[in-house]
Amino acid sequence: MKKKITSLAIVGAGPITEEYLKVLKDLRKDVQVTGIFSRTKSKAEALAKKYKILNVCSSVKDLYKRSKANGVLIAVSINSTEKVLIQAMNYKWKSFVEKPVGINLNQAKKIAKISKRKKHSCYIALNRNFYSSVIKLKRILKNDKKSKRIIIINDQENIIQAKKEKYPKKIINNWMYCNSIHLIDFFRILARGKLNYVEKIKRFNPSKPSYNLSLLKFSSGDRGIYSCVWNKNSPWMVKVITDNTNLILKPIEYLSEKKYGNIKEYKISPIDIKYKPGFFLQTKEFIGILKGKIKKNSLPSINDSLITMRNIKKIYF
Repeated sequence: MKKKITSLAIVGAGPITEEYLKVLKDLRKDVQVTGIFSRTKSKAEALAKKYKILNVCSSVKDLYKRSKANGVLIAVSINSTEKVLIQAMNYKWKSFVEKPVGINLNQAKKIAKISKRKKHSCYIALNRNFYSSVIKLKRILKNDKKSKRIIIINDQENIIQAKKEKYPKKIINNWMYCNSIHLIDFFRILARGKLNYVEKIKRFNPSKPSYNLSLLKFSSGDRGIYSCVWNKNSPWMVKVITDNTNLILKPIEYLSEKKYGNIKEYKISPIDIKYKPGFFLQTKEFIGILKGKIKKNSLPSINDSLITMRNIKKIYF
């Protein structure tokens, strides 16, 4: 019996879309991209030619009609995500959306409310959840359940560079939601329980951003330390300290473990070298959902994303 191939539609034709297409090309035995739509038609046509996509469409509605897809990947600019996703929610397919879903908490809440009302299945592409380093770190912590965790996150944001790259003012003003989500989401991933309290040791000044230092307290007893340097150099880092181990992601793609004076470095997965890190596993999982093969998936939901957006507000405002 011939295996049924799942169909997928795509909205967006930028560099991130092409990273997904590289993955989808190697998953072609399980999925076929049957349509693409972008507001810049020439870019969609170029990708369609390169990756043999059947239909270049003129709108989200046209994409749904012609692709006959049961899933849609949305990888558009941050300021277009809300409009495109809400349009996609009108149709009977599942959505897989690049983060952030909303440029701030209010927009994220609006999108989540519409998704709930329309009973639309929406998954968020927070690809660091699927880094081989992060997966390994979570496995180690799974065997250390009794210890309280201290999660230390060093973030760095540069809105001076963002202004040079001509991001819209609305995005610049909400940069902590639009870009710090990459790091702050680790509190959702690694800390247990609800974020109950944030002590702002060095309060963020939006009119003159320089530094943010906050202590986070979770209902489980886990603690978080968030520091972010704005407009200066400082490498991203995530550290988890327990009674038994000290786990470090620096850079995030690489995991090392310090335990009783010994240092162990874990190798990065070949798939995180071949593809943009995390993209292969999260895309494969979404395809598995579309095929009905995965009952309990680990893709972040729109509500998971909303938890992190709420945490961002608590940390910054």
